[in-house]
Amino acid sequence: MKNKLLKNMEFGVLITCILLLLIGMVALYSSTQESDYAELKRQIIWTCISIPIMIVVIFIDYEIIAKFSPVFYGIFIVLLVAVLFTPVINGATSWFTITETVRFQPSEFAKIFVIILLAYVLEKIRTTRKR
Repeated sequence: MKNKLLKNMEFGVLITCILLLLIGMVALYSSTQESDYAELKRQIIWTCISIPIMIVVIFIDYEIIAKFSPVFYGIFIVLLVAVLFTPVINGATSWFTITETVRFQPSEFAKIFVIILLAYVLEKIRTTRKR
């Protein structure tokens, strides 16, 4: 499975993402010098959290995610409605505040699952028409 994963990996996309991450870090470093690098530290923490999550997601079979996409889609629709009743943050009610520094924006995850759900539905339509 590891050989198949590495064989099918788009290394150009991976390298581009790493370069964009590094450029963003350099930009944050230069722009947060007066604020004791607070935003840079936060970005480094989130990068360290997100890279292991990304590695785990890479090893999950897409078809498993696609099968559960209607469930996730329903969950995020409920969260998107619930977020309308949250307090205003920076002029918008689009965040759930978990802690003072950790906020969750369900619309970002909903975008991913809308795309996966549409791909799943279109694939189901295509396979039923071929029969």
